[in-house]
Amino acid sequence: MNTKVWRRSWSLTCLCTLILGTGLLGTGGCGQKLPVNPKTYLVRGKVTAPGGAPARGGAVHFSSAKSESYDGSGKILPDGTYSAGTFPGQKGLVPGDYKVWVEPHNPGVHGQIEGAPTPVPDKYQKAETSGLTFTVEAKENTYDIELK
Repeated sequence: MNTKVWRRSWSLTCLCTLILGTGLLGTGGCGQKLPVNPKTYLVRGKVTAPGGAPARGGAVHFSSAKSESYDGSGKILPDGTYSAGTFPGQKGLVPGDYKVWVEPHNPGVHGQIEGAPTPVPDKYQKAETSGLTFTVEAKENTYDIELK
């Protein structure tokens, strides 16, 4: 066999092996399942305005002490109730300690509501200043919030 032909053949073989090997390495993760979200437990409650009337509009937010990826929230419905969740399509929050804050109604985020939204005092609008904390337990949880 001619030396030039043999070298070209050997080079093509090496190139094909390299390309095929790299392609196979890149597909090693195919078919692997993504990690499952941690188990969550229902957290719901009612937000009341000063005087005891149901709050209208906005959202309740839970900031996890464990991980930002466990933070959750729930939209305040017209009757003042909310149900919080962390992961899309999965109701509830991961058990643990949370700082809680209340977001005022924003039509661009929460949609239109009938009537005037309840004003949220400034202190409740940040986790650091609200003074609200809650521990989610491995059961159905209720956490009512009274804005003062």
